[in-house]
Amino acid sequence: MTSAEYSRSDGISRSVKFLWAGSGNNVIEDTTLRFPGNDITKIKKAELENFLHAGYPVVAVDDLYCLSDKIDAGSNLADLVRESKKEKKTIYQTSDSNGLIAKVKEVCPKITFTKLPNEYQGTTSSGGKNDTSVSVDDSQANYLDVDGFGRSKLDFSFKVTDVPSAQYQCKVYIDQNQDGKFEEGLADVDGSGDADDTGEVYYEGDVFTAGDGEQNITPVKLRADPVEDCCIPQG
Repeated sequence: MTSAEYSRSDGISRSVKFLWAGSGNNVIEDTTLRFPGNDITKIKKAELENFLHAGYPVVAVDDLYCLSDKIDAGSNLADLVRESKKEKKTIYQTSDSNGLIAKVKEVCPKITFTKLPNEYQGTTSSGGKNDTSVSVDDSQANYLDVDGFGRSKLDFSFKVTDVPSAQYQCKVYIDQNQDGKFEEGLADVDGSGDADDTGEVYYEGDVFTAGDGEQNITPVKLRADPVEDCCIPQG
């Protein structure tokens, strides 16, 4: 956006200039202004932070990486770059070709599943335009396996390929509101409406390293222990 520029016959400028914060304590003034539409949302910032936390690279143009005066110092994008550099995350500037090449050549972590819960194969169909009835064919349903107590099981087996010392933790989430995002905190799988059950975590495993080999888990519901204030399995 460009401001109004006007000069009187006496040579005194009556132009209106925009002001914004630059790096450090600098104040920038100019007759042009870039709208904040170029910023990222807080949700996208969190997604990029997770991406960086996993060790994957993010590339920023040099002005953004160096947080020049062209960048809004109070934007989410500037915060992402500033915090990532401070924490020595894998963020690179476009001119750092050697660093990028070295990072791309690194072995990327990989998860290989060797066992997954049975996938439901039943079909559901409606009666038609004016028929509200619903029919279910579960002859080929392939229901979940059950344990000795008749409880359905979610069996997972997997192996992580990474440097042997890399640490991981397995969590199983239930996307209760089906928004594609996974909220921390216990999942309200029993419909109790407990104040503690405000998240989507169904199971939280122990921390392990890639060098520990194949992991085998059968998740059971977690509940908050009011005495010990920790999570314990509940059948």
